Amino acid sequence: MLALACAGLLATTASATPTGVTVNGVALDDDISSSGTGWSYAAYTLTLSGAGPFTLSGTNEWGMVRVVVSANVTSTVTLSNLTLRATSNNQCAFELGTNANVSLFLTGTNTLASGATQAGLAVAAGRTLSITNTPGDEASALTVTGGDRGAGIGGGEGGDSGTVMISGGTVTALGGYQGAGIGGTVTISGGTLTATGGWDGNGGAGIGGGYGGAGGTVTIVGGTVTAQGGYQSAGIGGGRNGAGGTVDVSGGTLMATAGNEGAGIGGGYQGNGGMVTISGGTVTASSGSEGAGIGGGYYGDGGTVTATSGTSDANGYAAGIGGGHHGAGGTVTATGGLYGAGIGGGYYGAGGTVTISGGIVFTRGKSGGADIGPGSGGSVSGANTFTGGSIRLANSTIAPAPSNGTVRVWCVTVPYLTPNAAATVNGLDPYNVNGLAADENGKLYLWLPNNVYTFTTSGGDWDYAVTVANADATAKPLGYITFSSAEFFKITVPPKSWNATLSYSANTIKWYEITASAGTTIAANYTNGAYKLYFRGTGNSRISGYYGSEWAIVADPGTVACSGNIETLLDHATVTAGAHPAMTTNCFSFLFCNCTALSSAPALPATTLAKSCYYRMFAGCTGLTNAPALPATTLAEGCYQEMFDGCTGIVLNTEGPGMPWSIPANADAAGATDWNIDMFAGTGGTFTGAPAIGETYYLASGLPAAPAFAADGEGFVIGDGTATIKIDNAESGLWYTVYRVDDLTQTNWVKIGDSIQATGSQVIFTIPRDPTVPRRFFKVVTSFTAP
Repeated sequence: MLALACAGLLATTASATPTGVTVNGVALDDDISSSGTGWSYAAYTLTLSGAGPFTLSGTNEWGMVRVVVSANVTSTVTLSNLTLRATSNNQCAFELGTNANVSLFLTGTNTLASGATQAGLAVAAGRTLSITNTPGDEASALTVTGGDRGAGIGGGEGGDSGTVMISGGTVTALGGYQGAGIGGTVTISGGTLTATGGWDGNGGAGIGGGYGGAGGTVTIVGGTVTAQGGYQSAGIGGGRNGAGGTVDVSGGTLMATAGNEGAGIGGGYQGNGGMVTISGGTVTASSGSEGAGIGGGYYGDGGTVTATSGTSDANGYAAGIGGGHHGAGGTVTATGGLYGAGIGGGYYGAGGTVTISGGIVFTRGKSGGADIGPGSGGSVSGANTFTGGSIRLANSTIAPAPSNGTVRVWCVTVPYLTPNAAATVNGLDPYNVNGLAADENGKLYLWLPNNVYTFTTSGGDWDYAVTVANADATAKPLGYITFSSAEFFKITVPPKSWNATLSYSANTIKWYEITASAGTTIAANYTNGAYKLYFRGTGNSRISGYYGSEWAIVADPGTVACSGNIETLLDHATVTAGAHPAMTTNCFSFLFCNCTALSSAPALPATTLAKSCYYRMFAGCTGLTNAPALPATTLAEGCYQEMFDGCTGIVLNTEGPGMPWSIPANADAAGATDWNIDMFAGTGGTFTGAPAIGETYYLASGLPAAPAFAADGEGFVIGDGTATIKIDNAESGLWYTVYRVDDLTQTNWVKIGDSIQATGSQVIFTIPRDPTVPRRFFKVVTSFTAP
């Protein structure tokens, strides 16, 4: 064996030119045929005829190595710092044969480039390619470039593409002239993908069809995807003259940008929008001139778009769409370009069918295009169905009129919320309000049929009422705070410390002014399944102010909730008008001090504070488990001093998990001495001091349940090359992340793939197996935000 090896070496030295490429460590020479288990090399072609695994390494930029996976072969191939470039037309750098199925692993930096008419990595119809990183090498990369009229990954000139799946690594796919970046049936579940369609002349889609080709089927469940369409082509969808195909986004991050006259997601020039479903993830879709953000291209109709959650930002000369459905709501910003609808048709295009059942939508049409409906010059068609979400129309233009599938609905604006902050809504069933957040103006936009409504927002901190009667309406916050409990309770208000009028009610209809100089004890009234009391004020600038002015709640510990805006105790009319009453020194100090029965705090939305206004306001409230949001940006001396001192039920930590809590980063404490001294002294978390401006802390209250592995035998399943983890107690809107270590003594758990935002009760992870590791440990972590 040694003699043969030496002979081979001498022959190579004498007459062969190394190609610079190795297969499983064996060097390939340009004029010597060679072979190994499952592979052979001859006439510049490396044929992989076996299952492998094969590792290809090295560099050849002279067309001396092209890789072909034989027909009907299922093979595992690793590209390890491999560069292959074709030097002639019709030469493909890497090609899958008929019915071939290749699992491609990436190590290091890899490049494939083909000649004219060929795909950079040819996956024709009937073939299947999966791409991921080698375990432990998350930074691995592959750049693939198609020749003229060839896709980056997919089919060559005139050929349909097969199936491509990407779950890891960094992949860049560049289509040649008229070629798509990636074509065919494409599924992305992890990694980072940049796909660019051919640009010069008539282009191809970033992901989808080449020139004249429809979009095929694209599914994105994870990863980070950037898709740039070529001239007159979609970012994802059809090439020039091609329809949009089917696009389903349920996770990950997607940025889809069209070339001129194509849709960000949908049809190319003169192509209709196809079918687009957004049920999760983050989507940004931008058109070129006169195409849709999501929908039809220039002269294309809007197609059918259903958004059931996720985050989407669609911009273009036509349509964009998004929303949420009984899960974590997403965010959609759809802006039409010249003559285009925000959501709907392109220039001269009809509006199509739009269904929004949750999440957050902002849409703007321009130059005669509807916010939702037809583009300029387009006909009114289809239907607009709203059954949930916050849907904001910039110009209040929509056609046809929206319904909930049965009756007409109208826009109800909900004001006075914290801008850009999550907002819960209770009391509007069956309208879906999961996963909402206020816009930059602190508003929600709900679509409801004619009726009278009362509801609460932000965990019960705000109470609203509105009457819808054949017109859009603005909800008004109720002008009182509410105490409620499942058990009987009393509230004792001390001798008058307020400086104008304070009143109470048992039913919000008849109000009684509190005038007794010796204090007043008021019993709660039982109504609609709970005991309640209501309070409001007129003309006050101070309610308590000193030790001895605190209210007393007679009830068991932690059984009485308080909701509404605390400012309504000052002047309820000012609050319902949308303004903040003025505060004086010690405005609310001591108000609920030692009220152990208090289980939740009212909203404290004031933006400009007075000296010691909240001093010891909740001190000793041991039943309190949540610190209310404090949005004030102008702070004052002692304003938060000892505010929660002794609230042992509040667990505030410097690290997660938990609900993020902070003093706004733009808060101004200039001259506000002692503004935060002992604010959380004696509370139950790891942080018990004075919070810093802009620093994020985490409230342990309200933490989600620990992830539970499915008990049906599918909690952890090891398969061929992958393993799956199934969580069956997921909460919609929360994020779930898998980490791994190979030794439980390690503390540096490594994140695997992308986090998943739950849209239902189950979350399933698919994890690549590493055959070189004898054992591996996994954990799943739940969080309120994406890690």
